[in-house]
Amino acid sequence: MAAPAAASLVACRVTSSPYLTDEHRRFQARVREFALARIAPVARAHDEASSFPWETVGAMAREGFLGIPVPRSLGGLGLDTLSYILAVEELAKHDASHAITVSAHTTLGTSPILAFGTPTQRERWVPLLATGRALGGFGLTEPGAPPAGRMRGGPGPGPSAWRVATGSPAPRSSSPTPGWVRSSR
Repeated sequence: MAAPAAASLVACRVTSSPYLTDEHRRFQARVREFALARIAPVARAHDEASSFPWETVGAMAREGFLGIPVPRSLGGLGLDTLSYILAVEELAKHDASHAITVSAHTTLGTSPILAFGTPTQRERWVPLLATGRALGGFGLTEPGAPPAGRMRGGPGPGPSAWRVATGSPAPRSSSPTPGWVRSSR
């Protein structure tokens, strides 16, 4: 059997899914309108300058896009995973950098604290992350640390396992400024 033509794969969209509710479609349209108005006009310039789009990331935070699947009680929009996926897809249509910023922030920075953090950690960090007052990321290495394949063990004990990083960490996703959160183990 021959593989489908690339054009037919591109034409396949989540918008035709029977799983989308009217709320999903409205949210998808909201993200699309934002991306067309705010991201598309600046994406190329940021790529060419190798600069981080702080202004539009701030605008995404004000729209609630950094807390889509986070409960309202913790500062998020309280929407489902499909809404989050639709948002990342719509952002990616206009700029991969903005899409991966939302994705890394949400899945690598916020979700582990939401899923595995103590109540104190969730109350302290998740509202900051969901509202964009902090930008989450993920770091697997530290200077002098062994490669990930040689690492053994698990997370540190109790609430002290999470702390604000200090010193000179290795480069990682979404962490060009101090004040980011990391595990101490």
